[in-house]
Amino acid sequence: MPVADDDASDRELIDAVRAGDRRAFGILYERHRGAAWRVARRCANGAAQADDLVAESFANLLAAVRRGAGPRENVRAYLLTVVTHEAGRAARATAVSTARRRSSSPRCRRPSRTRY
Repeated sequence: MPVADDDASDRELIDAVRAGDRRAFGILYERHRGAAWRVARRCANGAAQADDLVAESFANLLAAVRRGAGPRENVRAYLLTVVTHEAGRAARATAVSTARRRSSSPRCRRPSRTRY
């Protein structure tokens, strides 16, 4: 039976989420979003990107729990790991995007070796 009580442990709440209790996930979100945002803010280029990282991280957490994976205990540690992984993905995506723009820009091309 789902347990969506503010006093429930993270383990009880995760079990409730697995059983389909949406309120339990809301309680987990409220309980851990501040810590997730602080980690995301240290990794992000601004508050908006931190918000995106937190949202993506909670979505990944929910998807993992619904698949039967994800944390059994230590929800915060699991979530903060997801936040740092998401920040790494975002940084790599930005670097690749920037490199592609630079390589396609005429002013960033290497000078030709032709002598005039």
